[in-house]
Amino acid sequence: MLVWLLALVLAFAGTGHTSVTLFSSLDPSSTSAHGYFNGATKISDIAQLSSTMGEIEEVRISIAGVSGASGSFKMSFHNLNAGADGLLHTLDDTLGSLIGSWTSQTQTLTPNSLLTLTGAPVLVPQTFVWILEKETTSPSFQVYVTSTENFALGYSSNRTAFKNDAPYPPIVVGGPVTVDNSAPYNFNYQIEILSVPEPSTISLAFLFAALMLVRRYVLRPF
Repeated sequence: MLVWLLALVLAFAGTGHTSVTLFSSLDPSSTSAHGYFNGATKISDIAQLSSTMGEIEEVRISIAGVSGASGSFKMSFHNLNAGADGLLHTLDDTLGSLIGSWTSQTQTLTPNSLLTLTGAPVLVPQTFVWILEKETTSPSFQVYVTSTENFALGYSSNRTAFKNDAPYPPIVVGGPVTVDNSAPYNFNYQIEILSVPEPSTISLAFLFAALMLVRRYVLRPF
């Protein structure tokens, strides 16, 4: 009986944690490659969440193609600074301070798949900049990411997709994060940003009830 009760407690302790999408520009209908890592080692884009803020624990980026089996990637999140006009999503926005980052992760990729990175929760404001860094710089490892101008959840301007390779300026704190309409590419990377919330109230209630059953069983007179 005690073993069964303990199993019940453990079962309820693991419930209530389901991924919640904070931002998504994944578009299965769009498979064109854009912004590939060529001379570039970083790509970035601005994301505006559907909520006022969020805790990011997982990121999925759509991959159109790849040459070379595996490589190492690092994800970081930065504030977005408004320029002299005081407004976000305008041409004078700049890359702000680092909010948080995840340690390097080695991934094996295949064409038409998702590059999935996870890490400790990073609390971000509603509008922020994400940066994906390809730490494997071998010329034989090339990654082609997909583009879109559609958003299932959240928003981003089509002038904010960057890579640290010509004709774009470097991706550095204080540097620009938008391009004007004369740039060769106006698009957004396909990305999904997720959070794993705390256990739900119902799950916590069940867990409490199960713990009370265990306590009652252990303390009952023999």
